Amino acid sequence: MRGAKSTRIFSWTRSKCRNCNQHPQTKKEITMPEVQVDKEISMKAYTLISEFLDAINHSDFELLNSKFGVSLGVYEEIQKSVESYFWDESISLSPPPLDIAFEYRRYRIPFQFYGDENEDRCWRIECWLWNNDEESEPTASFDLFKENDNFRLEYNSISS
Repeated sequence: MRGAKSTRIFSWTRSKCRNCNQHPQTKKEITMPEVQVDKEISMKAYTLISEFLDAINHSDFELLNSKFGVSLGVYEEIQKSVESYFWDESISLSPPPLDIAFEYRRYRIPFQFYGDENEDRCWRIECWLWNNDEESEPTASFDLFKENDNFRLEYNSISS
């Protein structure tokens, strides 16, 4: 794992990560080290985020609620946030294409993991959103948890 570079990110929810009680999640700017995770974790996170964004595209609250634990209030917040960024466009959100998702592009990695270098069960993910197969401004923030051999994704925010 690589943990030498740190990046400032923003967080807008809970006071601590519910699983490991380590990763701060406050309404302020925080610095977390970028980490590299193995391919299994990267691909599982990519797949879960793709499913999450597809559910947003199809306004599928039931899937967002049952699979990702999104409450009605958070769902409405997501809808308002997406509409504020793409008010004049059709919406078809996706993570960055796989061929560039994990490589530096301009000034950042479009699908970046953050966390403690020694942590193997809880990560923050910042995912640069694509809309209609093109780069867009906002980034979605998620927490990924590995519990035994199961992965769980929690939505944090969409921001620029």
